[in-house]
Amino acid sequence: MKRALLPLLLLFIACSLSAIDVRNRFSLYALQQEDQHRIGAEWALDLQHESTWKSLTGQAGYSLHSNLQNTWEKRYTLQMDAHTYRWWLSLQAPQSELRLGLQQINFGSAQILRPLQWFDTLQVQDPYRISRGVDAVLFRHYWLNSANLWLWGILGEDSAKGNDFIPAKDNALEFGARMQYPSPIGEAAISAHTRELEQGREYRLGLDYRYDGAIGAWLETSAGHFIDALPYVPAYSASASLGMDYVFDRGNGIACTLENMLSGIAKDDLSGLCRESWTGALMINYPLALLDTVSLVALSDWDGNTYAINARWRRVYDYVSLDLTLGHSSETQYLLQLMISLNL
Repeated sequence: MKRALLPLLLLFIACSLSAIDVRNRFSLYALQQEDQHRIGAEWALDLQHESTWKSLTGQAGYSLHSNLQNTWEKRYTLQMDAHTYRWWLSLQAPQSELRLGLQQINFGSAQILRPLQWFDTLQVQDPYRISRGVDAVLFRHYWLNSANLWLWGILGEDSAKGNDFIPAKDNALEFGARMQYPSPIGEAAISAHTRELEQGREYRLGLDYRYDGAIGAWLETSAGHFIDALPYVPAYSASASLGMDYVFDRGNGIACTLENMLSGIAKDDLSGLCRESWTGALMINYPLALLDTVSLVALSDWDGNTYAINARWRRVYDYVSLDLTLGHSSETQYLLQLMISLNL
């Protein structure tokens, strides 16, 4: 830990005195749920730099996190960890970009229930939208009609990322591509990815479409095929999310998002595809005033076995933000969290 903090401190001082844009977020939080309460702190450092010739950019992110936790049995536990969650260099040309490093790769129109959450860990309840990155090379090209092509290569890791069914083989190369094309009423895209597992290989195919009209509507799907995988891994997996959003003209504007996702697996062939889960989600956002926003996120499976409801009030000043979250679910029963963040 000490060896990790010393170079970080020197880097912070050097960057503060140079042309590199330095951003810090210091957060304190208190969490109370069912049989435990926790007090924690986090320091998130972001460094950004763009060269004078406007074609090379870079970003680095570092996070130091600690929390003190105890249960009702009065057992105290102190945890501390520090990790890099972002570093990349980007070489840009007109309409194209080549990015190398630990980066975030995400796409698709779904916001809560996301079949195309292949690589990121973004959660709609996170006010800062921070995701663990992947080590990758990413090439993107944009045409003048807004069509775009993505090509990527990712270094596999032996821990699940995104909505992986099982982890990939550590340090094995993964490859994929995405083509997105606009239409007069929306955008359609096709995505593909393949990765090596500890035993076997997986092939993925994703299709998504977004309609922009009187309301916003989207369909997002993902299917996976496992070859020569472990016995407990199904031969096929599939999921589809149908959603819509609309802003009601009441007060300051009530933004509502509704999504439903159906998931299924097949042990041997597609004829045996059976439903695994069917989940619904509702998100409501309402700005109370210039500084205050309230939001509600509710999820439930249609069988009534699991559910989760989270309500959040957020106030944002120039440098300080406050987040108060109340939650109730079938697993944690209740949750109360207060977070105060200083952004410099």
